[in-house]
Amino acid sequence: MPFFVLCAVLVLGPSLWLDANGHVSRARVERKREDVRIASDGAWTRAFLLDVAPAGETSPITPTVSVDEARYDRLRVGDTVRVRTVACCPIFARLADRSTLDWMRDLAPMVLHGGRWVIWLVGGIAVLAFAGRRGTAFLLAAAVAWGVAALALDRATPGPLPNDGPLRAAARVHAVRTVEYALSTSRRDDFELPQPYDVAELAFVPAPGADTVVAVDAVDDGTMPQLVMGGTVPVRFDPARPRAATIDGGDRSYVDRNRPLFIAIVGGVFALATLIGLILTRKQPRRRRR
Repeated sequence: MPFFVLCAVLVLGPSLWLDANGHVSRARVERKREDVRIASDGAWTRAFLLDVAPAGETSPITPTVSVDEARYDRLRVGDTVRVRTVACCPIFARLADRSTLDWMRDLAPMVLHGGRWVIWLVGGIAVLAFAGRRGTAFLLAAAVAWGVAALALDRATPGPLPNDGPLRAAARVHAVRTVEYALSTSRRDDFELPQPYDVAELAFVPAPGADTVVAVDAVDDGTMPQLVMGGTVPVRFDPARPRAATIDGGDRSYVDRNRPLFIAIVGGVFALATLIGLILTRKQPRRRRR
């Protein structure tokens, strides 16, 4: 418990200090950028960032603040925003109308989605251990609920976006990650995917005079030869949602072809944990009735 408290203090402490002691000033937007991070398992995150120059600050390091998508699209380089900074560390900044609670609210969905299977595994084993103390019936009920949760998580995992946007453009490939393994481990001979796939970060201008936007899409590995760092690929997009653009070409069979392996891994963990729970439950000494 002290370890988790220490982690919470280290993560939340600086942000809460900024809320309580930050100084609000006006800052000029120096640069806009979309920060996309593609993980080794194919999951990805996006942040909308502004590099700003607070009025009166002489630090050579430019603070960076995060904004939501709508505000990011409204702002232009040279616009002014209100930011909250601390005198000792001007690089540590946030928009004046945002707080630690807003930051946590934005971060929570990303953390929960990225760690959903770890949460399922750890939480399920903990529930099985607790239910096993109550008897076999409780253990089996918990196991069924655990299995249903796995099915729900699988159905909630987004598949490939429909490739039916009415407009077309040429996009520059900023990054490509080839996903070859079901689990992100150091033992590269374990759980090799039947169908590897490429996840790409694609930058393009959706309309004349508009800012560059970044889309993320995935196709089967090897079905789009020009999908390389610095290359150019055609994309299709809806002008109302340009960041949902998709690669115009390539195959997208990786979800269906890799699902049996996923079912085998999750099903194996489920069956093994349930079996161990049943064995341990039966070995528990029965309480004698007085």
